[in-house]
Amino acid sequence: MSQIQTKMDYHLSLLNKSLETTEKMIALTNNGQIDQVSSMADNRERLLAIVSDVQMQIEKELEQNIAKENKHYVQKANSWISRTQICIQQISDLDEELLDKLNQEKENTKKEIGKVHGNKTSIQGYNLSNVKR
Repeated sequence: MSQIQTKMDYHLSLLNKSLETTEKMIALTNNGQIDQVSSMADNRERLLAIVSDVQMQIEKELEQNIAKENKHYVQKANSWISRTQICIQQISDLDEELLDKLNQEKENTKKEIGKVHGNKTSIQGYNLSNVKR
């Protein structure tokens, strides 16, 4: 049981690290540091791939031991499943918040580009060296 408990603890620590990374990404977005968000998103994606692998290992081992009707394993499994679901829901909620903020930044950037383009077009009329005779 100790080996599976170690894997469960490791899995939950990885999920918590993913949660922390998502929170940092939101903070960076709020501060306008979008470039750093991209690299953190890549790191978080790799982290979540590891989480998935560890979770599959745990689930496989739990299936084998629950089939033997070991009540202790069933209690551990239920506890782990509950904690995992809570953490995943928190990450999902933060992902939605992050996407909203990134979409807002995207819209602001579009408006800024439009404004710059509009200013450039209006200034072209004042360029007397560009006048056709």
